[in-house]
Amino acid sequence: MNSGTHGIKLIAEAKRTARHLPAYNEALVQHVLRETTHQFSRLEELLRTVDELSGADPDYTRRIAAQMALLHANVKWNKRCLLAYHQQRVAFLKQLFWTLGCLPDELREHLSPQELDYFSHYILLINQYKGNYVDIGLTASLIPPKDLYIEVRVVQECGEIQVENGTLMLAKNSQHLVKRSDVEHLIHRGLLEHIR
Repeated sequence: MNSGTHGIKLIAEAKRTARHLPAYNEALVQHVLRETTHQFSRLEELLRTVDELSGADPDYTRRIAAQMALLHANVKWNKRCLLAYHQQRVAFLKQLFWTLGCLPDELREHLSPQELDYFSHYILLINQYKGNYVDIGLTASLIPPKDLYIEVRVVQECGEIQVENGTLMLAKNSQHLVKRSDVEHLIHRGLLEHIR
């Protein structure tokens, strides 16, 4: 397979991440890393060769310089592909936090250990910041609600939840008139449906 082909595969996966989060492709990432390390080692070898052959045949020196330029371009290409792949996944995780406020269990298996660690630290930082402003819901919708209370239908069993005025039992297919701020995170997760 040609050099850089695996980087192109990473970019294709990154594009798919814009809509949903596929499983982290550890094998492909490791392959690109090994390829990059090999190319960089080869680049260092050629650099030593040029130093040893200073004053040698100019055509030979130009050929080595061309090889070095190509290897350097490949190393930069692979690096950019790896960064783009990981940046797209991180952007998806950030967006997920701001829309749902949490990481759904079904997505946990799609993340690498480093991504899980990143997500938990990201939540920790947001919560530390939010701690200074107790009354502000950072993950709440930026569009002001038209009504303080809304009618919702329970799509998926939620059990008992804590609301401002006590507790509320959310059994599947039941309907409730609740304060929007108490259930907005459940609506975003698809557990409740706002009845218009």
